[in-house]
Amino acid sequence: QGYRATRSPTATPTDTDIRDTPQSIQVVPAHVLKDLNSTRIDRALDFAGGVARQNNFGGPTFLNYSVRGFTTGELYKNGFAVNRGSYSAPDTSSIERTEVLKGPAASLYGRGDPGRLVNIVSKRPQAETFSTVNLSAGSWDRYRGPLDANAPLDSQGNLLGRVNLAVEDNGSFRDHVNSERRIVSPSLSWQLSPDTRLLLDTEFSRTESVFDRGIPAVNGQMGSVPRSAFMGEPNDGKIRNDNQTVDLALEHFLDDNWKLRLANHYTQGTLKGNSSEPQALVGNTLTRFYRERDFEWNDNITQAELHGQFELLGWQHQSLIGLEYENYRNSQKYPQSATLASYGLDIRNPVYGKPKPALTRANDFFERTESHALNLQDQIAFSERLRGLLGVRLERIEQTSQNRSSGISNSQAKDVATPRVGLLYQLTPQVGVFANASTSFKPNTIGTQGQVYKPEKGIGYETGLKLDLFDSRLGATVALFHIDKENGITTDALGEGIAAGKARSQGL
Repeated sequence: QGYRATRSPTATPTDTDIRDTPQSIQVVPAHVLKDLNSTRIDRALDFAGGVARQNNFGGPTFLNYSVRGFTTGELYKNGFAVNRGSYSAPDTSSIERTEVLKGPAASLYGRGDPGRLVNIVSKRPQAETFSTVNLSAGSWDRYRGPLDANAPLDSQGNLLGRVNLAVEDNGSFRDHVNSERRIVSPSLSWQLSPDTRLLLDTEFSRTESVFDRGIPAVNGQMGSVPRSAFMGEPNDGKIRNDNQTVDLALEHFLDDNWKLRLANHYTQGTLKGNSSEPQALVGNTLTRFYRERDFEWNDNITQAELHGQFELLGWQHQSLIGLEYENYRNSQKYPQSATLASYGLDIRNPVYGKPKPALTRANDFFERTESHALNLQDQIAFSERLRGLLGVRLERIEQTSQNRSSGISNSQAKDVATPRVGLLYQLTPQVGVFANASTSFKPNTIGTQGQVYKPEKGIGYETGLKLDLFDSRLGATVALFHIDKENGITTDALGEGIAAGKARSQGL
């Protein structure tokens, strides 16, 4: 209730009080999402503290953001990675809350960036009957209509259903730029017995938008080009992004202290469309290249977890043992032309409709990643004031990449252990001090020639205070952090991937 959340399933998957978790966690709860009236997750993350927007790649797909100095586009939903491919920015119509776990999180979630993990918690069916419709209109022909309908589907209230739906049409202050979105998210909760529950979450979405890179800064200054000026080609049409996701989870309580969870996540998507993209400003001419996109991907994740509470050596333990298997495939075809001044635009007087240049680069890649993992975690209450957390993920990752244009292919297999350790001491009921160390691991994406780079590795350290003030009406976390990452990949002037070595981020 309200603006402050006190519990989080993201940091430990055991629904632990945030005050008892020795790591920084920021939650943007339902009340904040509602009051922001935001349709995309990016505005919600603006209120997550220390999260900064980055490249949105012209707008048609995912959003990049940075936390603690490291940029990523990764998102999780109900504990599953949802944007291994070109997943569109999530719509808030089906989101209950958004949680940001700061620092590396590979000990639970596997491969990822070291700055943070963002986990979306979706709306779930409720016991009561209700339906809500919101209609809104805004500047530049913006119209939106979300629906949220919930009801018990049987007389005993064991089978509950909920549907979230949103339809949105957007114009823009930008010439020739507009977008459409259609999304429906049905979900079911079935109480098979007093100890057993089956959960089904689905999402089907289509987003169509004009690729738009914005306007150039002349001599490093804005203002010379009208902010409405479009630097693409209106006849390129829209880029269409389709996504389908199905999550199924079975939870069974063996007794009051032990629970078994079996879950499967499957998602697939496509992204198709054409774009004319600016490259460089030469005098008053903005050079451009032409690109055609045809992306397809699918990801299947299966999890089996055993949760338990017990006493050992006089200490209270809350433990998790989990197995996970993932099979991810990604196909990307994006042939493009050379960058040409003849296909460029005069930024003072743009003239559209030039003939499309010939495609000269094939850019045809395929990637497959398969992983098997064992998760072990133990939360220990040594006393009323002292708590500890130990965790490790043991994982084998096999990665294959292929440049179908050149016929070059590469593969590698890696065994990885990613541990995490943390301590929290409650100085007073209002003040707790904590410290942790955790690691990250991430296979690098394939290079433009099909090469497989060494995987990224990271380690993070954090220490700070957790405050619980004014009868829990105000909470705060103050933390010092230090993160090192190695084997990062960046691009050179020709757009080729190169190893960037080690990166470090530290701060308050």
